[in-house]
Amino acid sequence: MSKMIAYDQDALEAIKRGVGTLSRAVTKTLGPRGRNVLLQKSFGPPVVTKDGVTVAKEIDLEDPFENIGARIVREVASKTNDVAGDGTTTATVLAEAIFNEGLRAVIGGIRPVHMKQGIEQAVDDIVAKLKANSVPVKGKDDLTKVASIAANNDPTIGQHVADALDRVGKDGVVTLDEGKTMRTEIEVVEGMQFDKGYLSPYFVTDASKMECVLEEPYILVHEKKITSIKDIVPLLEKVVQAGRSLLIVAEDVEREALATLVVNRLRGTFQCCAVKAPAYGDRRKAMMEDLAILTGGTAIFESLGIKLESLPLTDLGQAKQVIVDKDNTKVIQGGGKKADIQARIAQIQHELEKSTSDYDREKLEERMPDGGSLSVRCTSDDGQAIVEVTDSGEGIAAADLERVFEPLYTRKTKGIGLGLAVSKRYAEMNRGQLDVESELACGCSFRWSPSEGRQPMVETSGLNLLVVDDEPDMRSSLWRILRVQGHQVAVAESGEQAVDYVRDNEPDGVLMDIRMPGIGGVEAFRKIREASPDTFVIFMTAYSEAAEEARDEGANVLPKPLDVEGICELIEETAATRPILVVDDDTDFCSSLERVLAGKGYDVQIANTPAQAIGFFQKQPRALVLLDMKLNGAAGLEVLHELKQLNAAAVVVQMSGYSELEEDMRQGLEMNAYGYLTKPFDGDQMLAMLQQAMREPKK
Repeated sequence: MSKMIAYDQDALEAIKRGVGTLSRAVTKTLGPRGRNVLLQKSFGPPVVTKDGVTVAKEIDLEDPFENIGARIVREVASKTNDVAGDGTTTATVLAEAIFNEGLRAVIGGIRPVHMKQGIEQAVDDIVAKLKANSVPVKGKDDLTKVASIAANNDPTIGQHVADALDRVGKDGVVTLDEGKTMRTEIEVVEGMQFDKGYLSPYFVTDASKMECVLEEPYILVHEKKITSIKDIVPLLEKVVQAGRSLLIVAEDVEREALATLVVNRLRGTFQCCAVKAPAYGDRRKAMMEDLAILTGGTAIFESLGIKLESLPLTDLGQAKQVIVDKDNTKVIQGGGKKADIQARIAQIQHELEKSTSDYDREKLEERMPDGGSLSVRCTSDDGQAIVEVTDSGEGIAAADLERVFEPLYTRKTKGIGLGLAVSKRYAEMNRGQLDVESELACGCSFRWSPSEGRQPMVETSGLNLLVVDDEPDMRSSLWRILRVQGHQVAVAESGEQAVDYVRDNEPDGVLMDIRMPGIGGVEAFRKIREASPDTFVIFMTAYSEAAEEARDEGANVLPKPLDVEGICELIEETAATRPILVVDDDTDFCSSLERVLAGKGYDVQIANTPAQAIGFFQKQPRALVLLDMKLNGAAGLEVLHELKQLNAAAVVVQMSGYSELEEDMRQGLEMNAYGYLTKPFDGDQMLAMLQQAMREPKK
């Protein structure tokens, strides 16, 4: 690649122009009267910010020599942000001044080395003076003041940040995440939480929340896969004799080992749950060691040479409670020794100090075992502020909920102070309604709105959506509408962009104009369905013939001009409902089942052969399938395998009236079938399972 070269005065002047251009944009944000900067990013909607480093990172100049100057100042802002977390605009102002004065001095004949030494000496003197005049933060009031200044003098945000820092302590981690709804929430996670859920829904103990809750369980932390039943039976017998439940955290639990756990759980022999270990590689090993130390157990690594069949209960960890849902595992009040936990914290802090990678630092901070994480979300409903504060402490007994606000300032129990204090403060600031929900060991949630009689905030599904339209105004309007409804929204301007985005991100749904340059809507729909079968697509068009073509492909259609309520209703209906495909060679049974389900408002399709079932499922890969496990000409497991090949996230409920097919049913569960119904089954039982299965999200 050819290079452009500049010398002497021309080069210096070009670099100076670049430094000045970037600095002028960044310095507009300086101080309490700083202005906002509007940034148009390469993808997505514009961003409004007063953060200096964010502005600096988005500026690239056309002239390559000027861009060198801009990159020098951008690096100053970025390094300041990494080291201090703030002060990036001030650092940019100082960098421009040092560059300009230094350039003038060099042109005047001063040796650059001597000037550098002088700058370093001046920096040391000024830093020492600043440290001598600095005042350490003392207490929560000082935290609130500092946080409010950092938040552009917003006392509400400052109070939230101070509450968060005060709650999690010096070893805790505070993270800010963009929520899927418009609501603002504070979430406190006590103990340890990682993003792996149960391996089978049959471990669930609370069907209403689809959670597995284990009280005072033993915890096995194992590095490798567990597949053989003979490896775990001796350990299971010891756990049963001790009258305790068991959580297994391993690389994976497969085949007969998983089937054994599920069968014992269903028979009520003992409570158990199996989850995959978090992360990968060395970080997985480190997090497994964290969990073992937190719970007072031993992480069973292959290098130790310990066999599962000879493992004593003393090598298992313990906790007061473990809560597992389909996505996360939370270990509360582990049984590890405090000295061991503090030593682990010190080790992680030492690694943090040595780390030079932003990614490594972020992952190390997430591993801090003695803290929690807090997120704050707020919303406005037609001008009305709605605030919800949630913590995960000890919770409040049902008998105490009615009088929970009476002892507001005298209650000392750790874990509920944050919810009470923050909610009470908001209630006093504005006359309004304050509601509380809680249960023991699960924390409490307070919901406040400033005026009684207003309509409560509507819950939204918080879907990940993609809007595809070649008209910028249409993209922008839909983006705003869907964001207000609480959805996460990305935008694309062509079918090609849409297909690439879906392939990389697998959103819940796509709203797409049917006629666009390049790849048309229907062709893009076919490629989207191939890349992500469980992503629903809604077409938008003003042409009736195009609408018919879209419906023939199995997609829903919104007519243009668009109606806001119609958009929201169709999205909710499309996301929440699935057609039901009944696969059974008994025509009388199919007819009876179709009448029952159609009477409940379900869209029911019938397939009497495997070929009919596969053909329909290719067009409707989101369909919920009721599959008879004994069909003429094919085994149910073969059909289940074909369905899973078409869509790995397919929701399939097995049916059978033959006891000899019990092993097939168990194998079906290992293939991630949702569940099974034994014929003849009760109608209420079937409908209850279908309602739960309908809520099964895209994986």
